[in-house]
Amino acid sequence: MKVERLLLSLSLLGVPALLAQELPDTSANEEHGAVGCTQTSTGTYCPHTYSSPRSYTIPPKPFPVSVVQALDKAASSPSCIDSGYEHNCNFFVGSVGRSLDIPYFRNVLSAEHPDHYVANKMYDFISKAVNSRGSGWRELDADGAYDAAGEGEFVVVVARSKDPTKSGHVAIVAGHGNGKLCVLVNHNPCVRDSASPRELSTVSKQFSSTKLVEPIYAVWAGGPR
Repeated sequence: MKVERLLLSLSLLGVPALLAQELPDTSANEEHGAVGCTQTSTGTYCPHTYSSPRSYTIPPKPFPVSVVQALDKAASSPSCIDSGYEHNCNFFVGSVGRSLDIPYFRNVLSAEHPDHYVANKMYDFISKAVNSRGSGWRELDADGAYDAAGEGEFVVVVARSKDPTKSGHVAIVAGHGNGKLCVLVNHNPCVRDSASPRELSTVSKQFSSTKLVEPIYAVWAGGPR
């Protein structure tokens, strides 16, 4: 009955009311004060009285940045990809971490002491974090890393050098790359890193050096930021 009276008032005021429907009592509508308002083809009307309607537009919620978007952004930054003998794997992962606001990794690009965020240090951080209750980090095996990446989670794979004076390596386990989907073969997840920023590579290829320790897979499962 209320909707019919409102539509009559709108029509008398010259407001089209095609495809009108009353907005339900949901948390989102309640938050914006839109419960009981009527949505039409021309907008949403929330009258204080049924003879004096006002127009109301519910603002859209911000869409979160996806891992794929963050990877593509890192791939577009010259400082985050390899150039000649310069290896920037930590900056590539740091760029992704900053876009997604991932603790620790979000600080890489703005660090006052960048040597605190090289791959070897990242390995030390992750190896401790996955064994610390409440850290928000969880260790995975190769298949679990593949599954989590396919679900859009931030999954990092990192290995330190056996020689502490040499560089380790770090990459993002990726479900997509350059429009292609990753297919898991022989427990070998796909990755994107500073050496392969857009195309999908694999853990076995990017971490093949015998100078590296066995890599650790870890997913950011959420926690204190």
